[in-house]
Amino acid sequence: MSSFQNPLEGLDVYRALEEKLKKRGGPVLVTGLADAAKGQFAEAVLAAERPLKLYVTYDELRARELYEDLLSFGADAMFYPAKDLLFFLRRMCAATS
Repeated sequence: MSSFQNPLEGLDVYRALEEKLKKRGGPVLVTGLADAAKGQFAEAVLAAERPLKLYVTYDELRARELYEDLLSFGADAMFYPAKDLLFFLRRMCAATS
């Protein structure tokens, strides 16, 4: 990831984002990135600061794409499909009844 991080460190916007994360934590909103760059940017910004991260997307296809992007940048990522969550919630409700 360092090959991508180094060019970002020269940008004022990137440094401001890092400072905001160090001072207040998250969540933060970053807009204007192409879909293909979101995983790369998120991993570059959050790799050292946050050991655990949660990414929520608008649909399962985009979630899978983001998951694959994060894996390609060296992130230790997991993909949790919506249908698995619904199954888990149903089992939890049945177990507590």
